Amino acid sequence: MQIQALEKMNNGYMPPYTNILIDEFQDTDVVQKEIFELLLENANTFTIVGDKDQSIYRWRGSNNEYLEEFASKD
Repeated sequence: MQIQALEKMNNGYMPPYTNILIDEFQDTDVVQKEIFELLLENANTFTIVGDKDQSIYRWRGSNNEYLEEFASKD
């Protein structure tokens, strides 16, 4: 489902949401990261919440380094 959403967004579809809140961001995988980056382009507000010490989904490809990467964006 996430891959299909990303494909749609890469083909021009953008959900109408402009206020984004993502919880448990430390468990973000590469597909989710790409979706979040696209959502960020049109967001009025974009908030992420997470704790690197609570990352538990590495087995499915999550990377808690994305938390620091997003936190350092302007």
